[in-house]
Amino acid sequence: MKKRLLVVLAATASLMISAAPSAALDAADAMRFCKLGAKDAPQAISACTTVIESGDPSLMQEAHLSRGLAYTSRRWYPQALADFDAVVRLSPRLSAGYNSRGWVYLKTNRPHEALADFDRALSIEKGEKYMINREAALKAIAEGR
Repeated sequence: MKKRLLVVLAATASLMISAAPSAALDAADAMRFCKLGAKDAPQAISACTTVIESGDPSLMQEAHLSRGLAYTSRRWYPQALADFDAVVRLSPRLSAGYNSRGWVYLKTNRPHEALADFDRALSIEKGEKYMINREAALKAIAEGR
């Protein structure tokens, strides 16, 4: 009986040890699909959620950004906003986080908050897309939206 118990314990320990690398591999594999973002939103959302739930800090910012873009493409703005908030919190020097969150603010009739985020994105990185988005926010403010 003791011998059989030891064999079972050894087999269980072996499975646990071999499962650890595959969990990391699963997150890395999921990240490939997560990067699809808006191109295949349902698959990207599922894959990004897997990556985020894996807890791998090296993948968090990109997974939240990709999932936020996928949510945005589906017009699921509250979920997108939560992901873009996470991106800004995780990577405050990443202009894409502010620009993406600003876009959601603009789509949800919050142009003042959008303008602040577009200005923040521009302070980090100059780019025509940020200027165009900033102009859209200014126009929405002028129109009283």
